[in-house]
Amino acid sequence: MRTIAIVGANGQVGSEIALLLAQMPDVEVVPIVRSEYGGSYLRRAGLSVRVGSVAREEDAARLLEGVDVVADFSLPGGLPAAIRKGIDANVRSCFAHAPKHAAYVFMSSTMAFGMTGASPFYVDQTIARTPYAAQKRFGERLVRALGATSGRPAFVFRLGQVHGELQGVSREVAALVRSGRPIALPAAGDVPSDVVFCKTIALALRHVADGLDGPGLYTMVERPDWTLARSYGHYAKDAGVPLTLLDAGGPATQEATSLVDRAAHVGRALVAENRNLLVAQVLPWIPGVEVRAKMRHLDARAREDARLARLAGSVSPRHFLGPVPGERLPSLVDTGACLEREALALRALLRARFGPRGHVFQAGL
Repeated sequence: MRTIAIVGANGQVGSEIALLLAQMPDVEVVPIVRSEYGGSYLRRAGLSVRVGSVAREEDAARLLEGVDVVADFSLPGGLPAAIRKGIDANVRSCFAHAPKHAAYVFMSSTMAFGMTGASPFYVDQTIARTPYAAQKRFGERLVRALGATSGRPAFVFRLGQVHGELQGVSREVAALVRSGRPIALPAAGDVPSDVVFCKTIALALRHVADGLDGPGLYTMVERPDWTLARSYGHYAKDAGVPLTLLDAGGPATQEATSLVDRAAHVGRALVAENRNLLVAQVLPWIPGVEVRAKMRHLDARAREDARLARLAGSVSPRHFLGPVPGERLPSLVDTGACLEREALALRALLRARFGPRGHVFQAGL
């Protein structure tokens, strides 16, 4: 029997992971929440909940007693300084008060790679471009440093876009698919995505508990990577509806990064930003170039008009496109059909305890 504690079990992801682990044989799940109210949803689903704050010394030993793995899904709130202080308090207390043999798993995000929202692709940035990424990196560094000095097995999971029975993003995609409208995606969805299902994360935690993988920093997405087309097709199949995917145009792969390619990209950007200046002041002096430039402009505009006509009436959701950088957990080889029995059991449980809309998660119910 493996005992896995879920810190922050009152959130969407933490709740679903706890419920999935509870469907697995030879696993005891210990959901940990900060208040009685926060644990009411899981109690209604049949789980026993421990209440308190792992950051408080008087609570931590009791909350973490007897566990083999501590999976930390907590997300402190407030201004950036307060968030870092909260992360620091939670992590240090878990390392100090969990049983000596227990592994610690910090739930980070693939946003920790540091891209801005303007980038269509995953890029592993040297300096994080957003506060959220910087906060997650702070937690990652702390966990790995404490793991190295304490001897405790320490893991960081950078979660991709998390899907599952209780996840809001899953409801959004399912509703979009059921609407019957064509969906426009780069390369009609034939591009790697960052999708990861809760059942894959739950299986990864079971593997940590069983000692199948060594400590480290891991990117947590489906293996092999799902394409966008496969993820939308999954929801269409589940709903029993046809799916129409269109090519949204634009780049479908990461831009080249050589010095020559970067210089060409900068040059194209400068021309685009100063197009009117060039047309007004430079091209009149070189009429041959002016004619060719005009023809290219008209051709590009005609192709764009044709593309927009093809996409009329479609919707074009925004996604970060993979492949997602980082090392994968070695024990997760093919996750497509993992924990199907447990996932079906969870769906049946939610319907039985909460009714037809049992998958619509509301913390504290």
